[in-house]
Amino acid sequence: RGIRLIYEDYYNLLGCEATVDAAKLKAALRAQQLKCHPDKCVGLAAEERAKRRARFEALGRAWCVLGEAESRRRYDAALRQARLQEAASAPLHCTISWADFKASHTNDADNDVHTAIDPSEIYMAPCRCGGEFILEGVAALAQVPYAHCFQCSLVALVSYPPSESNKDICD
Repeated sequence: RGIRLIYEDYYNLLGCEATVDAAKLKAALRAQQLKCHPDKCVGLAAEERAKRRARFEALGRAWCVLGEAESRRRYDAALRQARLQEAASAPLHCTISWADFKASHTNDADNDVHTAIDPSEIYMAPCRCGGEFILEGVAALAQVPYAHCFQCSLVALVSYPPSESNKDICD
């Protein structure tokens, strides 16, 4: 049996199925945003406000990925791949820190992947075979836990920094 790893399932976050059309997806987003909007949380305790802000930010990431047809298609593929990897119990050969990944279209001086993840970017980390582990931006944004080497059959577990977005927060 596979290890249950945490990644952001944006459809679950929005409370809808992956098959809904863009209009229903946007309506679900708006409904969820209203529940957690910072302006609606003024009278709440500081801890609850922080939880709702984290959820509101996660909803923004969800729309960043799901609001555009091509990034949604790529996210759906990454999510299916992560679920298959989890179900298949395929062997993990190593763990790679997110800090080891570099964006493919930037030079080293501009390569600060830790400030913002670009859903359209490809992120790479070196593999022991000389190839590179590949992680699409949409997968990194959702913290999909697996990266595959494009040159060999190795699979790595990606270790992301702790994030408030993976905690259970307001309903």
